[in-house]
Amino acid sequence: MYDAFRKFCLDTGVQSEAVEKAVTISGIKFHRRGPTSTANLMPMDLTMWDMDFEGHKLTLNVGHSTENFGHAMVQRSTACSIVSWGGNEDASIAALFKWAGISPTADQRRLGVTLYEFEVRGTAMVPLKDDDAGRLAKAEGRTWLLTIIGGTPAVTLAHYFPPTPRP
Repeated sequence: MYDAFRKFCLDTGVQSEAVEKAVTISGIKFHRRGPTSTANLMPMDLTMWDMDFEGHKLTLNVGHSTENFGHAMVQRSTACSIVSWGGNEDASIAALFKWAGISPTADQRRLGVTLYEFEVRGTAMVPLKDDDAGRLAKAEGRTWLLTIIGGTPAVTLAHYFPPTPRP
């Protein structure tokens, strides 16, 4: 799972078109599910691939969402997720924690979920705090969210863009 995360989420910068290209040229046998979208909860679009990656049955998702940001603004995000269906992913989960290399924003181990909210400065991931610097990073679209789930092993990396006026 970790290697798939690096190849399809990190190496592509969580960009939908780059993820699709990486899947297509990978040589991996995959089943592409058609694009889907919804307006419930928030507008979202999503493309999914089921694949066998290095002996692991995985589903790769990539898409965009738009959510409310205050009363007159919206914030768009793009996200890439990998879900593992069977097999032991303990080594991948440990590698993801190591890759994060920062303290989690919220660690709910009893629920199997760990969140990291951060910005990237050069090559360093810097945890976001609820202070002026954290609010500025969100306003400037420098916010990233890494979600690691241990139960049904999964990882999501999302990038949040600067808020824009509501259409």
